[in-house]
Amino acid sequence: LSGDLTLAAEHLGEAVKLRPSEARTRYLLVQILIEQGRYDQALSHARRLAWANENNPQYASLVDKIRKARSAIRLLNP
Repeated sequence: LSGDLTLAAEHLGEAVKLRPSEARTRYLLVQILIEQGRYDQALSHARRLAWANENNPQYASLVDKIRKARSAIRLLNP
């Protein structure tokens, strides 16, 4: 399963490079990065997503969700 997620992240990353304004593709990439524990990358993409789609509260809440998860992980693993 982890190999599948890695491959999916690679493909979605390429798709985002080709069409950076495609919100759904970037959103899926963010979800996979979260699943992989790659919170810094997920946060970077989520911030871009929220900035480009400021009328969508789902994306803004995604940024908060990632920040909280990243903080919790850092507290547990200093």
